[in-house]
Amino acid sequence: MQRAMEAYGRPKSRKRAPGFGTLVRIIIDQQVSVQAGAAIRKRLDELLGVVTPDAVLAAGEEGLRSAGLSGAKACYVSGIARAIDQGDINLEQLGRCREDTIRRELMALKGIGLWTADIYLMFAIGRPDILPIGDIALQAAAGNLLGLKERPTPQELGEIGKRWQPYRTVAAVMLWHYYKKMPARRVWDLIMASTYDFAEPGFVLIDKVNEMNNNWFEENIRATNPCGEQPLPPYGSCLLGSVNLTRFVVDPFTEDARFDWDAFRKVVKVFTRMLDNVVEINGLPLPQQRNEIQRKRRHGMGFLGLGSTLTLLTMKY
Repeated sequence: MQRAMEAYGRPKSRKRAPGFGTLVRIIIDQQVSVQAGAAIRKRLDELLGVVTPDAVLAAGEEGLRSAGLSGAKACYVSGIARAIDQGDINLEQLGRCREDTIRRELMALKGIGLWTADIYLMFAIGRPDILPIGDIALQAAAGNLLGLKERPTPQELGEIGKRWQPYRTVAAVMLWHYYKKMPARRVWDLIMASTYDFAEPGFVLIDKVNEMNNNWFEENIRATNPCGEQPLPPYGSCLLGSVNLTRFVVDPFTEDARFDWDAFRKVVKVFTRMLDNVVEINGLPLPQQRNEIQRKRRHGMGFLGLGSTLTLLTMKY
């Protein structure tokens, strides 16, 4: 920690006022970039004025979504507001409880897991000895700072963190500060490792997706289909098809091997028409889904067999 302090100085305080507004902020910041979280919070402040349970319940889930929250997060925030309004939880009294009690009460609310509860304990209630061992940035920063070859697992970070007791919150804040300054290569390695651990290999530059989206004026893309081929707005549906490139190779494995571009263009033309016809008979269960696909007619066409096609054409790759 001394080396990190000498290299990058003291981190800024992250202390927040305890209560509903801070809990909402933590939920908004889950699994989004710092910039995206700040933009959503700004729109939410403009919508609600002050983020209170009453204001959230008055806006409803649709209002929260209009401010940029995902459908799931809008549901979580509304549910927490309802729980407070009905007296199921009292955040002011909760701050006086033991840490295990606070975690249990918070995690009983839909949308709040251990990470969110720990962040609330650290920055809203001000508990000094909290270390969110599942936080990938903390794992990466600790591994880099300690010269480890691999990013430590949550269990390993928990063991490492024992040396910082009883001020693990201070250590965590310093590690996040150090993480922001880490060399670009380490950050890239972290992105790739996280992608491999939690998704299919690869990553999507979601800001670039929104920048290039020709429906930018009425939708904010925050997700894709599970495999990442098709960026989707709320209630968007994945309508995809692929063309088998090997079917267009003429005289394979010979000196005259060639690709029939004319036949390929005809198939693509018919296939495009076919996918658009699928829009009309979509069979989607929700009216919002049917409205979304019929208004925008979003579909995607890919190809398969590229490697085999190159082999049939006797091309090295």
